[in-house]
Amino acid sequence: MPGIFGFICKRPSDTESNQRLIDAMMAKMSYNDEFEGAAWADEQCAIGNVGLPVEGEQRLVVNRDERRAAAFSGYIYGWKDNTAQGTHGRLDKAGRLLSIYKEIGAECVRKIDGSFNAVVVDSNKRQLILGTDRMGHRQLYYYEDDAYFLFATEIKALLAYERFDRSVDRRAIADYFNFSYCLGDRTFFERVKRFPGGYVAIVTPENTSFERYWDFHFDHESTSSIPELVEELDTIYRGVIRKQIGDAKDVIVPLSGGLDSRFIIAHVLDMGIEPHCFTHGVPGCLDLKVAEEVASTLNLKHHRFVDIQPQWFVESHDRFVYLTDGMVNANPCMLLAISAQYGLSARSTVFANGIFGGPTNFGSSYFRAYDIVDHMSHEDQIRNLRRSLFGDLATDESYEKFAPGFREMARTQYGISLEEEFVKYRGVSERFHHQKDVFFIRNRLTRFMNQVDCNRYLWHDHFALYDDALLDFYLRLPSKIKCSRKFFSEYFKTKLPELARITYQGTGVNLYEKPSAWLQRRRKWTRQFRYYVGRLSAGKINLYDLSTYYQYDQWFRTHKPLREFVTSLLLDRKTLDRGYVDRDGLTKLISWQKRGGNNFGALSAMSSLESWFRQFVDR
Repeated sequence: MPGIFGFICKRPSDTESNQRLIDAMMAKMSYNDEFEGAAWADEQCAIGNVGLPVEGEQRLVVNRDERRAAAFSGYIYGWKDNTAQGTHGRLDKAGRLLSIYKEIGAECVRKIDGSFNAVVVDSNKRQLILGTDRMGHRQLYYYEDDAYFLFATEIKALLAYERFDRSVDRRAIADYFNFSYCLGDRTFFERVKRFPGGYVAIVTPENTSFERYWDFHFDHESTSSIPELVEELDTIYRGVIRKQIGDAKDVIVPLSGGLDSRFIIAHVLDMGIEPHCFTHGVPGCLDLKVAEEVASTLNLKHHRFVDIQPQWFVESHDRFVYLTDGMVNANPCMLLAISAQYGLSARSTVFANGIFGGPTNFGSSYFRAYDIVDHMSHEDQIRNLRRSLFGDLATDESYEKFAPGFREMARTQYGISLEEEFVKYRGVSERFHHQKDVFFIRNRLTRFMNQVDCNRYLWHDHFALYDDALLDFYLRLPSKIKCSRKFFSEYFKTKLPELARITYQGTGVNLYEKPSAWLQRRRKWTRQFRYYVGRLSAGKINLYDLSTYYQYDQWFRTHKPLREFVTSLLLDRKTLDRGYVDRDGLTKLISWQKRGGNNFGALSAMSSLESWFRQFVDR
C-alpha cells in the first residue's frame, strides 16, 4: 500500500547518495497519478511518504536544525493518554509526532490513536524509530544487510536498492500454497520480513531491536448483561465512525448481503451523511437481492449495482499482483475494475471499508462453541487447527500439481509451519479457544485479508470496523457470545430491528429466525446439484452459484479469453522451468477444471505466483 519508506545507513555515506536511493524508492511507489510524495535525506538517514494527500495535512516534517524528521502513513485520528496537542494544529500530525518523540523517545508510537505506520529519524543519535498500530493492518516490510536497514509499506520500493538480495523463500511459497497465505513474518523474499503489529523497532548502525508495546490478553471477561454491552458498543462505535469519516465530501460503503455493510451504512446515515453504496456481482445474485431490500429500508439515495465481467480478471490480474506485492491468489483483482465504476474523486472520498468485520471488534470469533473447553491435548489442538484451515490439505491429490522436489518440501512444511507459528500464541491465554482466535487474527486476518484489500491503493481507505477501542471491547466480551455472531445479532435486534428482519446472506434467514434443517439440507443439495450438473455435462452446462458474487469456476469454462490467459501463463516454459509446478499434474488440473471441476482458486494461486516472479524477481 502507499505509505512511508526509508532507511538508515550502517556504513559511512553521503547525502547525495542517500537522496538518490530515497528518490528511487519513491519512484517505485509513485504508480498512481493521484499520489503525491516527498522525501528527505542526510548522510545518515532518509525517509519519505507517498499516497493520496489529505488537504492541509503534514505527513512528513523535517527539523533541519535538530537533524530530526518524522513521517506517517495511514491515519492518525488523535493522541492517547491525554497527550497534549500543544501548539500544533489539528493537521500538523507529523510535527506533533516529532515533538512527542523529543519528549519521550520511542514511546511516541504508543501515543498515536489511529491506523498507521510511523517513523522518526534522529541523525544526531544515529537512530531510527519505526512502529505500527496494534494490529499492523497497513503492511510494513523491512530488509537488512551489512550496509542498510531499509523499510517500506510496499516491497517493490525495496527493489530500488542495487544490492537487494532477490533470493526466494521456498518455505513462504509452501505456506502460500498450504494455507493460502504466508504465516508469521515471512514473505516471498528470504531477506524481507513483515513488520509485526504492536511493535516498535529501534534501529542504529550497530543494532536492531524490536520491542512489543501491545499484545492480546483475555484476562477480564465483562460481567455486564447483553443489553448493557449493546449500549456500550453503540457509544463506542458512534465515536469511531465520526472520527474516521471526519469532514469527507463523499463516503463509499460497499453494500453486500452481510451484516457488516448494513451496520456501517446505518451509522453513516445517522451522522447525516448520504453514502454512495455499491453492490457487485452477477444479476440475480443473493447479494443484490438483500442489498436492494436494505437500500429500500434505509431509503438510500445512492445505490448502484456493478455487474462483474469475467474479462476484468484478465485486465486486472498483473496489476493486482504488482500493487499487492503478490502473496495472495489473484481472485480479488476484480476489485480494481469494480472500483473504476464508482466515478468518484479518490482525493475527496472516504472509503469506509468493512473488511475487518468479525474478530477484533464485536462481530464473531475464529473459534466455535466446541472449542471452549478446559483442556485439550496438544495433538488435538493441532488437529483442530488443521480442520479449521479449510480441512487437511496435506493429501496426495492436492500436491499432484507441484514439481516432485517442491512437492515433498511443501508437504513436510505444512506441519512444521503450523507448529512453529501456533506456539507463539501460548502466552495470550491458558485457554485454547483464545490461542486459536489470535493465531487466525495474526495470520488469516492480518496476512490474508490485508493482502486481499486492494482498495487501499485507490482510496482514502478507512477500516470502519477496526479501532483500538473496539479491540479492547472485543477482548472483554464473554467467549460464549462471540461465536456465530450471537452478540452482533443482539445488537441488530435492539438498535436496528428493521435491518435485523432482512435476510442475512450467511444463514439464508433473518436474525429473528434460525435456519431450519430443511433449509440447510436444501442449500447443501443445491451446491451438490450445481457441481454434478457441471461434471456430468463435462463442463458444458454451468449453473451460477447465486449465493456468492464471483463465478470463477464457471467463467473459466465459458469465457475463452480468461481460460486462455490462465492456461497459457501456467503452461509457459518459463513457468514450468522454475521448479514449482509439474506439467502433467497441472495439465490434469486444468482439464478437470474445464470439465466441470471447481478448483479455479488453485489455478489463480499459481498464476499469481508466476506473475510475481516475472515482475519482482526476473530482471
